[in-house]
Amino acid sequence: MTLSGTQVSVPVSFLKRLIPVGQYLDDAALKQLKIKSCQFNPGMVIFSSGKETDSIVYLASGEAYLEVNNGNAQMVSSDTMKALYPLSSERFHHLTAIAKSQVTVLYLPRTLLKQPQSANKLPAKLKINETLGQNVFAHQFMDNLTQGKLNIPNLPDVAVKIRQANTDTIGIAEFVKLINLDPVIAAKLIQVVNSPVYRPISPITNCLDAVNRLGISATRNLITALTMKNLIRSRTPLMKKRMQEAWVQSVKVSSLSYILAKHINKVDPEEALLAGLVHNIGILPILIY
Repeated sequence: MTLSGTQVSVPVSFLKRLIPVGQYLDDAALKQLKIKSCQFNPGMVIFSSGKETDSIVYLASGEAYLEVNNGNAQMVSSDTMKALYPLSSERFHHLTAIAKSQVTVLYLPRTLLKQPQSANKLPAKLKINETLGQNVFAHQFMDNLTQGKLNIPNLPDVAVKIRQANTDTIGIAEFVKLINLDPVIAAKLIQVVNSPVYRPISPITNCLDAVNRLGISATRNLITALTMKNLIRSRTPLMKKRMQEAWVQSVKVSSLSYILAKHINKVDPEEALLAGLVHNIGILPILIY
């Protein structure tokens, strides 16, 4: 969906605070950004779950509710750290956003989220076996890979930080703060922990209780799984089917890995589950290409 909004000029000082945009672009690039803005009255829907978009959505002023499909919601205010992260940054909205007060929203192009090329570039020519070397598709794919033109899906910035966080150093309170920085991840976590699988005695409404219920290791892996699942999206029915098949296969392997790890008692079952879940992650850029 292409947005029709009013093009606005936003101070570079404000843009530099936004995550991850301020980390990706220098001042000159930030000044050249084409940014659109829309205002919403209280009760108006800012965006709906499942809708496609070509924009990163930031809350510039006001307060908004983010709702998941089961009705659970959390509030995001423009005067908190949460507003530095996008309300939505994926190609498909995963939540529904509703204005609680008079709200101003900024829309930045999603192309900004393409991963910058690494300083350690791949060799200009990669070694591949003879059979694969005769395949036209494989040649084109490898060329795009070595030239840094491949569209590789990325986990959200907060999900990566949660994955890398050393809880022995930062403690559970700081760990929960990391989760709360991304409203989408926080809402999804609360939704899952309230599901029949975990059967809480009373409804859980905040991330601290959710982490205490699940444990840090399970929370970390669950967040990785949730954000990975959100990468399995496509506009074409055929590719959607292929991606879903790949995801189901990964879930099967991760389940078997978890059970085997519990039986042999030499590997952390939670880590084995995650390893099984990501074992075939390379299929995503291939399918997208």
